[in-house]
Amino acid sequence: MKIISGEEAYRSLRTNKTFRWANHKPDTPPAPSRTRKLALLPRLDPKFTFAAEDKLVTIGSCFARHVESELERYGYRFRTRAPENQVEPDECTSPTGFFNKFTTASMLNEVRWALAGDDFPHAAYTEVNGRWTDGQLPASFATLERAMQIRARVQDILGDIRSAQFLVLTLGLVESWFDSEANVYMNTAPTAGHISKYPGRFHVHVLDYRENMRHLEEIYETVKAANPGLRLIVTVSPVPLGATFTGQDITVANTYSKSTLRAVAGDFCAAREDADYFPSFEAVTESAPPAAWMDDAIHVRIELVRCVIAHFMKHYGPASLADQIDPVAVLAALRASMPETT
Repeated sequence: MKIISGEEAYRSLRTNKTFRWANHKPDTPPAPSRTRKLALLPRLDPKFTFAAEDKLVTIGSCFARHVESELERYGYRFRTRAPENQVEPDECTSPTGFFNKFTTASMLNEVRWALAGDDFPHAAYTEVNGRWTDGQLPASFATLERAMQIRARVQDILGDIRSAQFLVLTLGLVESWFDSEANVYMNTAPTAGHISKYPGRFHVHVLDYRENMRHLEEIYETVKAANPGLRLIVTVSPVPLGATFTGQDITVANTYSKSTLRAVAGDFCAAREDADYFPSFEAVTESAPPAAWMDDAIHVRIELVRCVIAHFMKHYGPASLADQIDPVAVLAALRASMPETT
């Protein structure tokens, strides 16, 4: 629990220009909120900044792949995006999507296998209709050998954490499938074919606050053991659940998922000087929906991602790069890209 004295609480009102949801006075019409006005870019107070020569590693969902692509515009490089590391069209829906990580449980698995010397359980490889998966990657392969090759590639790439200065973690969802035969949490849901071929083997665990916090703390301990100087930037993906296995309305399940992860991320970072929360979730979900979302209402429009990362770089990046960013121009480009409405 964080405690703020009454004096400090009121002192903050005099210095924080963003302390109200909407500014209004009695006897006057309420002023509109900052939210839902094109792009909301929250006020930031970074705990640290990074240099142009620093190495960044990302772990997270598809939104993390967007973050990588935008950071490349500022000169940072990611092995997940190198052509030689990408997979074939018939193996994954996108060349870099095989690297997506959605749950804290799967993220913890990956850093243990890459950094702590734990062995990947061979029983986790499964075959259905001639395609092989390992439960940790949103991809399938024609042979077991190919699946094992990509598994080794993922662990090799994550080994870069040992020499990185920053790790960006993007938390995705709380519905995590458990493989009882391999005794390991999965990253993606098994197919209906898996459920039929391996009856009784797979179960959904809806991970709560305590379990997600435990996983995040163990991720921290594992990466810091491998690289004591590493600093973390934690975000929550704004991309909603595509589907829920709980039987709830998808909106209810998604709100629980994002609320839980947002609380975990905030509390985790508040307790550590070497971890900071970046509010990409708020930036997207509180921006105007036409500016925020693609037609599927799931994926974030790249023009808004560009605004969010420019905001990120303006505050966390080196002055040599931050000075090149014109926030007005970035917002103007977003506005110009928006679809016309009738």
